[in-house]
Amino acid sequence: MKHLLLLAFLFSIVLETQQVYEGEQWKCIYEQQDGRFHGTYTSFYTNGQKKAEGTFQHNQRSGQWTVWDSTGTLRTQRIYEGPYSFKRIYPKVPDNPVVQLLNQAIYQPTYNKEGYIEWFYLRERMVVWHQRSWDKIYPKNNPLIFDNDRLFKMLDEVVSTQKVDCFSNDTFYDKYKLTNNQLDSLNTSNLEIVSYIIKKDDVFDHERQIYQNFILAICPIVFNPQTQETFRLYWVLFKDFRPYLAKEKIASKNLPPHIHTLDDLFFYNYFAREFFKVSSPKALEIADYKTGDDIQKESERLTLHTIEKEHDIWIDFTKKR
Repeated sequence: MKHLLLLAFLFSIVLETQQVYEGEQWKCIYEQQDGRFHGTYTSFYTNGQKKAEGTFQHNQRSGQWTVWDSTGTLRTQRIYEGPYSFKRIYPKVPDNPVVQLLNQAIYQPTYNKEGYIEWFYLRERMVVWHQRSWDKIYPKNNPLIFDNDRLFKMLDEVVSTQKVDCFSNDTFYDKYKLTNNQLDSLNTSNLEIVSYIIKKDDVFDHERQIYQNFILAICPIVFNPQTQETFRLYWVLFKDFRPYLAKEKIASKNLPPHIHTLDDLFFYNYFAREFFKVSSPKALEIADYKTGDDIQKESERLTLHTIEKEHDIWIDFTKKR
């Protein structure tokens, strides 16, 4: 009886991490851990045919990934050897040495003298697909960011000492830069951190044949207990903040071995987040056109759309020209 109860308990844990999404274009069954993609991921076409299958580890693709077209024909298979490198299994790499080998790593994450990893130098001609989006980061499932107001204290220190500039919105024109008087009037000691917004570019580049997002800016959302107001405090260009994030060491028994600093955490997407807005002509936030539980559902759809868009591009690359 005890064994049965233990099995039932363990099975319930698996079910809690498994998510099922059914939309108009595809169905996805995936596993999460602490708000991050972690475990198996499978998607299906509307005709029931399997589209993609693979494994995530802490928001990063890992091991073997396979993608089929809607007829069930194998279109591509690759094995991820790291977050940003893979070996192509199918289609088979040509033996002709003149042909560029697409399974050769052309980018290895390397730390610079300031202690953070340089982003891959991306030329416009390499971009196959691009999407500008905004995510929200909440305290739930993000203790390394929120415990003891860790990130907020760092951000507030570099802003208040004018080591980095901050702006009233995320367009970053000089006319929106906060003045010394404006900074002095913020009185951040009385504010409570609620969440963060990050602005990023989601990109699939032809050179590496992978998806990566590049964080452009970060904004703390705070609560003022005296006025009972919640508001966006200021925006900071993420590239200006990275040298300071790189100095903040982090440690946890559950951390992947390649994450040592707060900057590593952001570079490798080791945090839980939710889609907040996607660039569009109307620039609408999800809450502008969805309400209640539909907000979370739309955030999930946009997240999965990004993953499935990459699978669509893999398939497109294997079409006969």
